Amino acid sequence: MTQTTSQAPPSRGCRDVMDVSPKLYSLILSVADALDLISPELASHHKRVAYVASLLAKAAGLRGAALENVVVAALLHDAGGLTLKSKLMALEFEHTHSEHEEYGYKLLRDAPSLGEAAALVRRHHAWWGREAHLPLGCHILHLADRVDALVDKRRQILDQAGEVTAAIAEHAGLMFDPKLTELFREIAARESFWFDLASPRIGSLVLAELTANEGARDIDLGADAALEFSRFIAQLIDFRSRFTATHSSGVAACSVALAAKAGLSAKELDLIRVAGYLHDLGKLAVPAELIEKPGTLTDSEMNVMKSHTYLSYHILSRVAGLEQVAAWASFHHERLNGSGYPFRLRGEDIAPQARIIAAADIFTAMTEDRPYRAATAPKTAVGVLKDMAAHGLVDQQVVAILAADLDAVHDAREQAQTRALEQYRNFYRLS
Repeated sequence: MTQTTSQAPPSRGCRDVMDVSPKLYSLILSVADALDLISPELASHHKRVAYVASLLAKAAGLRGAALENVVVAALLHDAGGLTLKSKLMALEFEHTHSEHEEYGYKLLRDAPSLGEAAALVRRHHAWWGREAHLPLGCHILHLADRVDALVDKRRQILDQAGEVTAAIAEHAGLMFDPKLTELFREIAARESFWFDLASPRIGSLVLAELTANEGARDIDLGADAALEFSRFIAQLIDFRSRFTATHSSGVAACSVALAAKAGLSAKELDLIRVAGYLHDLGKLAVPAELIEKPGTLTDSEMNVMKSHTYLSYHILSRVAGLEQVAAWASFHHERLNGSGYPFRLRGEDIAPQARIIAAADIFTAMTEDRPYRAATAPKTAVGVLKDMAAHGLVDQQVVAILAADLDAVHDAREQAQTRALEQYRNFYRLS
């Protein structure tokens, strides 16, 4: 479980390497958490929409896979909102179709167990009066999403219950399915519904609805599926900016190449690859507008950027089966002399696997173009890492492995990023 303090447990002593086996629902909820951290206006938005959608779906008679697909789609419905501006625009009550639906569909469709949910995400702003022929799940998502768009998070929830219910009813037959509108009116008559909607326990309530569903599939993903899911999450993180479009793929490949040359086991290599894909999960809370800023970040902007490793750790550590991934992935800005962030870990508190990812992240970042500089040559990047190692910042042995096998490690990184770049280019060809 995530700690309630700002301290992270040390990552040393990982003698028994665990299998990569997270639960499907918990991993999806962790992504929803990350998506909602970008702005206070979006806090818990995906989970609230999922809760409303789960109640509507049950009231409409959906069970099993049909209900699960609606709830999962609700948890990830704005995954294609790649900028803060697009996410906030989607909260406008009469919002109609936009690119974020298509982006979301393309991100989700190939992820394990998400194909059918992706189809619902693709049309989650469908107006019933114009597209009544679409699957019921699309209309459930639309109504649930608009309920949360209407709720003013600054006001007492019951004070506005009548207003929200009336606004939904007013748009029955055009925006919303009249039958769903009537079902919502019945649900909204319960004070408990509104208290649940405003509850900090909303994530637990959604998970309870999913696990109570007939034929619930909260499966252990296993190593292969977890790897595929982490690759999908990496695209969520990276595809928001052309400057980071291939970064996580590069870090994952570079980390595995270094770890293999360091003699780590096959099980550790699986974990390290997943950790590489997920190391920047908390950057979903950093606006793309900030990531693409061409100049030097202000102190305030840098503080926002620094939050990403803290968020990565606390999101991932809540997912059973990813405890080691949480530490290895999230400590990539820690430094051996204690000067890193966010936990100021030092020395043996930073596991060898985390040290590998830290070096891989620096090397990959330096050899990529960024909005404020051109890519650095690999040999120059190694020189910088050697200097950092001499000053007690990064692990000398890891840097020595990189220097000794620079061509092979660089080639592994470059091949992975070339593949990722092609995926990125294909992603933005929407036709």
